[in-house]
This record gives sequence, C-alpha cells and structure tokens, in this order.
Amino acid sequence: MKLSYAILAALMFSNVANAFSQTISKDSTKAKPYVPSPVLKGFYLVKELPEKIKIYNTSIQQYPDTGRSATISYTYARITIATEYAKSGDVKSAENWLKKIPVLTYYNQGVLSVAAEMNKRGESAYAERVLAPIVDSLSKIYVKTGKEKGLFNENMVVYARVLANNHQPERIVNYLKPLYEGSGKSFESDLRSMALTKPADYKLENNLSVIYAKALSETGHTKEAIKVLSFLNLSGQCDTKELRDAIKAEYSKIPGGHSFYTKFADSVQRVYHSKLTAFALNKKDDKGKPVNFDALKGKYVLLDFWGSWCGPCRASHPHLKKLYEKYKDKGFEIVGIAQEHSALAADRLLWTEAIAKDGLTWIQVLNNENRDKFDVVSEYGVTAFPTKILLDKGGNIIGRYIGNSSGGEGFTNKLKELLGE
Repeated sequence: MKLSYAILAALMFSNVANAFSQTISKDSTKAKPYVPSPVLKGFYLVKELPEKIKIYNTSIQQYPDTGRSATISYTYARITIATEYAKSGDVKSAENWLKKIPVLTYYNQGVLSVAAEMNKRGESAYAERVLAPIVDSLSKIYVKTGKEKGLFNENMVVYARVLANNHQPERIVNYLKPLYEGSGKSFESDLRSMALTKPADYKLENNLSVIYAKALSETGHTKEAIKVLSFLNLSGQCDTKELRDAIKAEYSKIPGGHSFYTKFADSVQRVYHSKLTAFALNKKDDKGKPVNFDALKGKYVLLDFWGSWCGPCRASHPHLKKLYEKYKDKGFEIVGIAQEHSALAADRLLWTEAIAKDGLTWIQVLNNENRDKFDVVSEYGVTAFPTKILLDKGGNIIGRYIGNSSGGEGFTNKLKELLGE
C-alpha cells in the first residue's frame, strides 16, 4: 500500500506527542520553556539522509532537547532517521538512533517502524525477533484488560505480515482473533488505511482481515475464513472483484461451501435489517417524526454519520448537498445521524443549529436521543466521523466510506455507477 508508511508515521507522531505531553506534565513541577519553531527547521523538506542528520545535529546544538516541543520533535526525528537507515539495510545505525529515544514506549514505536522496513527487505527473522516481546506484552495487556487496543492493532499491522512471511499462520490466528472479535469484527487499521488510500491504490493483501482469513484457512478453519471475508464485504468495508473472488475461492474448498456462504450472508443481512427496524422504533427526526425505512425501500439510502463539532463532517456538507440535488429524484435518499457530546438539551440545540446553518434538507436524527435503547453509531460499528454507509434498494450495506480524504472518492464514484452522471 503506497500510504502505509505515511499512515504509520502519522500514528507514531500522534502517539508520541500525546504521551510525551502526559509524561512531561506528570514529571515536571514547573513548566519548561517552550522551544521556538526553528527546531529541526527544514528537516522534512530534504530527501537525503545525510542532510537530515546534519539539520538534526545543528538544531540540537542550538536548541537542546528540553521542553515538551523539543522532546516531541527530536523523538520523531530520531524515529525518522532510524527508519531511513533501515530502508538502506543498515540496521546497526538504525538501532543506534533508536537508543537516543528517552522513553521506552516510543522507543518501541521506533522499533516497529524499523522492523517494518526490514521485513520489506526480506529480513523477516530480524523483524520477528525485535517485535515479538513488544507484541506479546501488548497482547497480554489487551486480552486481560481490554486496554492498549490501538497500539496492539498498530503493531499487528506489521507483525502479521512478518509472521506470514515466516509461515506461522497459527500465531497470526492467536494474536488476531481476540483483536478481531473485540473490535466488532473489523480492525481499526483497515478502516483507517482504506479511508486514506485511493481505491485504485489499495492492496487487499495488506488488509488485516484478509491476512487473518488466510491464516484461518491455512490452519484448517475454512468456514471461519469464509465468515471473515464475507463480513468484510457485507459490512460495506470492501466490495471489489478481488475480494469476491477470494470468498469464492474459500467456499469452493469445502463440500457445500457455497450453501454455507449463502446462509451466512443471509444471516448477516437479516441482522442489519433488524437494526433498521430497531432504528425506526427508537429514533425520531428533527421534526419529531419516526424514520420510516419501509417508505425508503426501492431507494439507495445513505446513512451519514456526523456531528456539529466535527469539522470534516461539516466541510463535506456542501458536496453532499450537490449530490442530493443531483440524485434525489433518481432514487437516492440520505438519513443524517448526528452524535453530540454534551447534555441532551444542549446536544439538541447544537444539532438543530448546525442543520439550519448548513442548510441540510434531508432526514436528520440525533443518536443521543434514546441512545440507551438503540445506539446507531455503535450498532453500525462507526469509529470515526464522518462515516457514510450506503444501503442498496433492499436495505443491504453496499459501501462504507470514512473521512473526506482519498478513500472518500469511492462514495461519489459509487453513486455515478448506480445512478449515472
């Protein structure tokens, strides 16, 4: 996947920034001086590693590694330099730069980045050796407490590929099964990477659900593999010929495989239809009327998850309004589902004000109302805003689109495919 390293780098920087902020605030009795912006000036603009190192050395002489801003900046720079060394195969230099990272948690983040590059170079044995203790620790914490799910998932993005290269499907299943089942039958990293990657550039082989399904099949659990791949498709996460072919290949391995797949697909669709029924029973629109999904049968329906607080959600509304005007008379409807974060009275005010200000004319529902009876966000596995889920004329999910970045192009293209230009 072309953006896999960029995604990993962004995640590392976010984690480093948040954790260093917490660490320093706990350990400091006085606020340390805020280091000015010239720290590492130009570091990310140069391409060659010697130039990066020169900028790093010059910067740290002028602006010592003290204070929150400098610590975050220098730590991420060290990870970047170590990763560049790993790309060239110079693992010793990479490790020396990782040793400069002062906090163990973020040293481990650097190890992950270096291991990813070494695995790409075919050094899977090295990658497994350095990642195994980190992943084992995160796995134990997650299984026992449910904590560190994000870090565990992040490490498994790399480690699952390492184990696949080292032909260890049993270990892949052991690590990924609790993460998969504890995350609503999906992996956060898959949803994120699909959102950030143009559909044409996305490589299904890098999808953790696909890696997990392959490992299940290789260990004799073909029916479970069929379920994992089918749910990836039926939940709207991915709908490509490559995935459909992979599902067919799995169910063709066993007697009665196609019948098993059909029954499972029907059961998933029945569950989602029951969710629409519960939705209609427990939610009312901004005018106080129940949402009548029966009246929407025969139309393509978009469930648009948003919030008044969500900048990217609000930024997507002008484009969504254009699509609605273009397709509403061609069998297209939108149901907006907002989630707010205040007390209910304040939530309703913020929600209705945003609807008016943005000029939204389609059906609108506030998830906070009757949330204890039916939580639309939770029931549809929404973990990021905005998320758009497209239903076909029978109420079945045929697409899931997260964010407004590269992957979001798929939604507009899908409407063109279904309803024309």
